[in-house]
Amino acid sequence: MPRKRSTETGELPVDPDTERDRELRERRDRAYPPAPEPTEWAEQEGEGRQEVPPPSPPQPRLDELGDVLSLEEVAALVRTTPETVLKWHAAGDFPGRRIGRKFLVLKTAVVEWLAGG
Repeated sequence: MPRKRSTETGELPVDPDTERDRELRERRDRAYPPAPEPTEWAEQEGEGRQEVPPPSPPQPRLDELGDVLSLEEVAALVRTTPETVLKWHAAGDFPGRRIGRKFLVLKTAVVEWLAGG
């Protein structure tokens, strides 16, 4: 049913938000969250403004790791991805053994591999 116009101004009356309007607004806000805070900038001599990279995860210390390392621990130790470690192993370039679904490497084998032996 059409709404009646105000006789004084000729405009349609403004209805308060309906439940559907609120739902649509909430759905829009979830689909398009607010933009993140601006990134930090650093000025380096002669190079102008440069974006500061996010901090990297802490590098694992070899003496804090156990004698047998998981795929993720090895990848973090050599600063690469687990997929790359598996590729090296498949090519015969990296020590390790697959046991069931796990890929395990002795810490001493990784140290020897890093030393080039």
